[in-house]
Amino acid sequence: MRSVFVLSLLVAAALAAPSSTPKKPFGSLEFDSYWSLDEIYDFMDELEATYPGFVEVEHMGISEGGRQIRGLRLTNEEHLGQESLHVIFVTAGKVARDWITVMSAVNLMHELLDHYEDNRAIVDNLEWFIIPVANPDGYEFSRTAGNRAWIKNRRVNAGSDCIGVHIERNFEFNWGLGPWSSTDPCANDYRGPAGDSEEETKTIQFATDIFRRMQQSYISIK
Repeated sequence: MRSVFVLSLLVAAALAAPSSTPKKPFGSLEFDSYWSLDEIYDFMDELEATYPGFVEVEHMGISEGGRQIRGLRLTNEEHLGQESLHVIFVTAGKVARDWITVMSAVNLMHELLDHYEDNRAIVDNLEWFIIPVANPDGYEFSRTAGNRAWIKNRRVNAGSDCIGVHIERNFEFNWGLGPWSSTDPCANDYRGPAGDSEEETKTIQFATDIFRRMQQSYISIK
């Protein structure tokens, strides 16, 4: 809630600020289905090609299964290098079965750019960094393998026939503390062999460490 409150204040403060216009409009899209990972990444690449000077696609890391973890950086190029610029860092899709969170992040990209005239204050005067699919292996597995309820990533756990680590239980900060943080590799809330043991977690932590040096708000869409 604090991040949402801070974001509201930033939007209000930015309304009177000068702005520039992206070079091209972006066409309308179909959001009546859940996209595959490839479709999401193709969309991000298309945004980068359509909005040079506003959009960069960053290759942040590689999942346990060898899939890329990509982030989209959205800011006016005139602001690049300004450490005083407030960063809105958004992650989605850590829980594999929560497809709606992934598409919410994709739609956020769409809304910020396709409806730029309505959102120019928060496009021109903030920096956005969005990781729409933080758990690409789990997301694709839940979509294609007939296990719609899958939660974890797809780590092969040593000494166990059970697969996967719950990404949200794997962060090093307070790792292993509190309920719903299991030591059982077969449990949905298995926390992993160590804090930040997973490539997906490391990727988010790496980005967080970078943005910590700046002003930032962090929004997790699960």
